[in-house]
Amino acid sequence: MMQEAVKSMVSPTKLKSMRVENGWSQEKLASITGLSLRTIQRIEKEGKCSVESKLAIAAALNMTPSELLHDYPEKVGDGTLNYGGIVGLLSILGLFSLLVAWEWKNPEIFINPMNALFIGLTVFGLSMMSSGFQATVNALGTVVWIFKQPQDQLLAQAHLPVLRRVLVYCYTAGVIWTLTEVVEAGFYGSQTSNNSMSLNDILFSMQSLLYAVMLAEFLIRPLINRITWLLSRQD
Repeated sequence: MMQEAVKSMVSPTKLKSMRVENGWSQEKLASITGLSLRTIQRIEKEGKCSVESKLAIAAALNMTPSELLHDYPEKVGDGTLNYGGIVGLLSILGLFSLLVAWEWKNPEIFINPMNALFIGLTVFGLSMMSSGFQATVNALGTVVWIFKQPQDQLLAQAHLPVLRRVLVYCYTAGVIWTLTEVVEAGFYGSQTSNNSMSLNDILFSMQSLLYAVMLAEFLIRPLINRITWLLSRQD
């Protein structure tokens, strides 16, 4: 009986924090889980729920049910190196270098510092507009955690909402600058004798989107997952 009671408990603080990190209201969480608003409100207040409700909430938040039982640790990280992160980065850089070397006669196919700068500055600017300068700098500064754990870092979870917005802004920047380059290619194509732009122009315009996706999936998402992993450790 006692075991069943433990299974039907969640941390109200953890649940509310995770809901806020996802940018969801209680109504939104209720809609996603199929639970009533009153049930969500009661769980966030008392921490008591049925096993079915706990499973539904955990699935919506992309967590294991056991993670909902524990509050975030006060401090995370022991300052050790993450060799997996180092090897992973070197592997990705090695693959990208191999790709560029394959096209050594035309490296500009994949290397365009100006496009990369536009993507980076756009993402940084959008994040500052929504989260503020200091929060953005602090959140992006956690990128070193992929390679080396912080030392007794306080409130590591505070960076997650910022980084989740940055993830969205990566795709926003990619779409915006890709469309901009398509419009530009179309304009200059209209000035040619055949009054059209080539398929090569359109494909080359997607370089910005490629950079945006690489930034999102090779850096920001692994960073979010890294912080989430550190916060999930209960040792």
